[in-house]
Amino acid sequence: MKLVRHPNVVRLHEVLASRTKIYIILEFITGDELFEKVPENLLLDSQGNLKISDFGLSALPTEGVSILRTTCGTPNYVAPDVIRTEW
Repeated sequence: MKLVRHPNVVRLHEVLASRTKIYIILEFITGDELFEKVPENLLLDSQGNLKISDFGLSALPTEGVSILRTTCGTPNYVAPDVIRTEW
């Protein structure tokens, strides 16, 4: 890690050791973990591929219908075209 110099990799500054402990001095990062920013229901399969789960109350429009007209689900996760009020 000390050899890697890339803007997206946390920089390792130093490694110190005592008889009982190892201290690793890393670059100070002031943001959150990605987990705090990414919605739940994103899973990884055994090969590391991203899988989206829990479509909840999702629906497909019937033939000839261009927009869904039923509002349901958590507002933060509802498609914008469902929330839109101009019909």
